[in-house]
Amino acid sequence: ASANIVINDTQPPVITYPAQGSTVFCNSDGQYLLDTWLRNHANSVATDVCSGLAVAWTNNYYENLSNGCGNTGTKSVTFTATDICGNKSSTTATFTIIDVAAPVLTIPANITIACGASTLPATTGQATATDVCAGSAAESINIWINEFHYAQGGTDNNEFVEVAGPAGTNLNNATIYLYRSTDGKFYYTRFLSGIIPNQGNGKGTLSFSFPANTIQDGIAAIALVQGPLLMDFISYGGAFRATNGSAYGITSVNVGLTESNAGPTNVSIQRTGAGRLANTFTWTGPIPRTAGAINTGQTIAAPVTPTPGPTLSYTDTYNNPGPCNRIISRKWKATDDCGLASAEKIQLIKINFGNSLVSADNGELGSDADVQKEYAEANGYFLHQNVPNPFNESTSILIESPSSQAAVMTVYNLAGKLIISEKIYLEKGDNTFEINADQLSGNGFYYYQIKTESWIDGMKMMHQQN
Repeated sequence: ASANIVINDTQPPVITYPAQGSTVFCNSDGQYLLDTWLRNHANSVATDVCSGLAVAWTNNYYENLSNGCGNTGTKSVTFTATDICGNKSSTTATFTIIDVAAPVLTIPANITIACGASTLPATTGQATATDVCAGSAAESINIWINEFHYAQGGTDNNEFVEVAGPAGTNLNNATIYLYRSTDGKFYYTRFLSGIIPNQGNGKGTLSFSFPANTIQDGIAAIALVQGPLLMDFISYGGAFRATNGSAYGITSVNVGLTESNAGPTNVSIQRTGAGRLANTFTWTGPIPRTAGAINTGQTIAAPVTPTPGPTLSYTDTYNNPGPCNRIISRKWKATDDCGLASAEKIQLIKINFGNSLVSADNGELGSDADVQKEYAEANGYFLHQNVPNPFNESTSILIESPSSQAAVMTVYNLAGKLIISEKIYLEKGDNTFEINADQLSGNGFYYYQIKTESWIDGMKMMHQQN
């Protein structure tokens, strides 16, 4: 007696390690980190207890993260493991991008204008700012297999595989591998080249032909590799695990459609639907081929509107009511969409103001002293009181500079007469300037002043020689 024994696999894969959420900072690495997280199916692990073979992973990430401030946001993604018999198990995790970096602010140079001239930024200079969390939102930069043709009546001499992805992507480091199901090994390699054109909303396609009868009929698979990374691994006629090459150990994703050896020559299997990523579309066909173009019924959705850059604002304070011979201290600030603000920076706008801070009529520092001190502190400058003070033979002045630059040190007496004028070079950090008694015109009060291209400040000192 004999009997047929049928073993059916109805047990889904076992998730032995669930998907892990990830939180990253909003910066230029956002797209790469997101793609890596998706490609590694959030570090989840699944096993097929029936076959012992690797499972095929897919996910439901279709578009950008949910809207947050700037380019931040979250997305809950479900990763599905499918065994070779079509049984499925799923695990879910969340990817999050947060903003922790304030904008970087650049202010215009200090400027002197005529009395009556406009003091608006259009005349005096506009600040600018950059923000790592503004601009285009993070979106997958992966390429994918978008269309293919392998079988027809007679000789299969119109075989091709179409690759789709972001416009401008250089495919010189991309390769297509053809896999056979009999042993899971790749049997043909096609090196790619060219740059994906923009055929709509920042996406496009390139088609690559194959010699006649190269892409196998029956159960076979196509792998798309870019650099060291497996971008796509699809199969037709069934699913199987690759045993070598870049897809080693990975089970192909069966598109669920096939072509006939008696079919027409001008058809293909292709993705259709609306979206911007491979997972957005579904497979259809065989239908009339559209090699090198967006597929029939395939719509590339518009990208998410870029997040605007930081908001610039300023406040003005005046050292006297004016309207002329005064200084405007303009405090600039940049604030991003998440509310993070840059450090304030000060631009000085002088209206009919001379070069010297010393007034000849009273020997006092000009009335802009408080404004200059505020500017100095905000921008990393600091002029210290001379030591010792009062002094007998000599005294030292410490000058802090935020950068290496040229400067002029001057000393005036009470009558506003210039006593010392010396060009010096400030190094970044601390600098010392020495004044000797024999350089002065006797005992009494003096005023010393430091001036650079963007900063001027001064203080009073006393010479008292025995």
